[in-house]
Amino acid sequence: MAPGLLTHYYKGKEVLIAESYIYLANQFLDNFKEKIADHKSNPAKALQIFFQNIFEPDILGAKYLRVWITFWTLTLTEPKLRNAHKEIYNHYITSIEAMLIDIYKSNGIDYSDKNPKALAIGINALLDGLWLECCLNPDAFSKQENLKIVYNFVESTTGLDIKSA
Repeated sequence: MAPGLLTHYYKGKEVLIAESYIYLANQFLDNFKEKIADHKSNPAKALQIFFQNIFEPDILGAKYLRVWITFWTLTLTEPKLRNAHKEIYNHYITSIEAMLIDIYKSNGIDYSDKNPKALAIGINALLDGLWLECCLNPDAFSKQENLKIVYNFVESTTGLDIKSA
């Protein structure tokens, strides 16, 4: 890309990189939203689909790992990218939190003592860790093994039945 074209559309390479990061993250979220569109009346099923989507073969692997690590590394030095990361991270957390609250509500469970935001942060951390391990070592776990780990963790920490949704 010619430098003049870059500066015509973006205020600098940092802005372009941040926009690329946001685009990639939103592409995942949009894909997820499209997949759950038919399951809005069953929030537990929507959460299952969210988990399954993370371990799809086209989302795992060295190709994506290199891209994400590059973005994450740049968040340490580029304020625009750091802010983009914070925004994306908050979107993931609030999405997971909202699904948990919807599941509690649909099952008539009082969740006032559950701290859904903290649960969402823990679930997101588990998903990030498993995703990273699968990218680093594709033979570490099968998709089914990953999902079993996730369901057991989520069910034990939330008290919700996710597997049978």
